[in-house]
Amino acid sequence: MLLSVHDMELHKVTFDVTYEPDRLDLTDAGFRQRWPVRIQGTAELTEGTQVITVRGHITGALEGECHRCLDPRRLELDSDFELKYRPRSMLPTEPELELDDKEIQFGFYEGEGIELLDVLMEQIMLWLPMHWLCREDCRGLCPICGENRNHVECHCKVEDIDPRWSALKALKLG
Repeated sequence: MLLSVHDMELHKVTFDVTYEPDRLDLTDAGFRQRWPVRIQGTAELTEGTQVITVRGHITGALEGECHRCLDPRRLELDSDFELKYRPRSMLPTEPELELDDKEIQFGFYEGEGIELLDVLMEQIMLWLPMHWLCREDCRGLCPICGENRNHVECHCKVEDIDPRWSALKALKLG
């Protein structure tokens, strides 16, 4: 769905869109969309019709593998957002320009408007955890046998010696 600048010149645009499972491609982030994700809100021109302000709420869930044990777990999405976009023509052209705090708060658009799917994907990518655990006390996989320590109590003996230092075992202090 295109959030059209032309439509926003006439009135505030409202949206309520549900993306069915597997519509969002989050494989690069290590997540899958197994359940519907809904985005609802408004888009309007503000600040003298130069800036698009998009406000809304996202609900749904994603599935990701725990980084320690590889078990799939559900990540709930339920959050508000507010984004502001300026026309790309307002982007400074000086190559070495430093942006101040106020300018960092804006995204940029070009053409007829902003794709709602792009807004949704941007917000989800910002919310995804960098290190996803199924639970705080996840015990992970055994480095010897590969068993999930949350499900099976393996009896492998793990040596805490870094293999890069193993040559020092042969040395004897005299």
